[in-house]
Amino acid sequence: MLITPSALPGPPGGRSFVGADHGGLPVSLFLVRMPPGSGPKLHRHPYAEIFVVDTGQADFQVGESRLTAHAGEILIAPAGAAHRFTSAGRDELRLTAIHTAATIETEWLAPDAGPTSGEQVEHRPPAPDGTSRRGDPHPLTRT
Repeated sequence: MLITPSALPGPPGGRSFVGADHGGLPVSLFLVRMPPGSGPKLHRHPYAEIFVVDTGQADFQVGESRLTAHAGEILIAPAGAAHRFTSAGRDELRLTAIHTAATIETEWLAPDAGPTSGEQVEHRPPAPDGTSRRGDPHPLTRT
C-alpha cells in the first residue's frame, strides 16, 4: 500500500493517517507543517506520542519540562503527559507526530484549546453543557 500525503484527510499543514482506517494498524500519525509561532495548545493522549522533527525546530513542553527539538531529533511525550509545542525559529516546522494507537484520542486541557492547522481532527459532539460526553470538563476529540 502506498499513500501520498495529499490522499490523507486534513489540510496540507496537518494531514492525518488513522491506523484503524487502514487495516486496523496499531499506529496513527499527523504530517505537520507549521509556520513559526504556531502550534497546538496544551493537550494529552492516553498513549505515548513520538515526534520526529524533519525540518525547523520546535519548543516543547512535556509535563514540567521544556525542551527544544531540532531537525533530525526525536522527542517522546509519555502516555498521559500534558504536552504542547510551538514552531520556533525562522523556518517552517515539519514533523511527524506518531500516535501509538489505531485511533487518535486527544484531551484538550485549556478551555479555549482545540485543533490547530497542524492538528486537524474530528470533534466528538459535545454534551449540551459544552463538556465532553464523558463528563470531563475539557474538550475531547477522537479520529
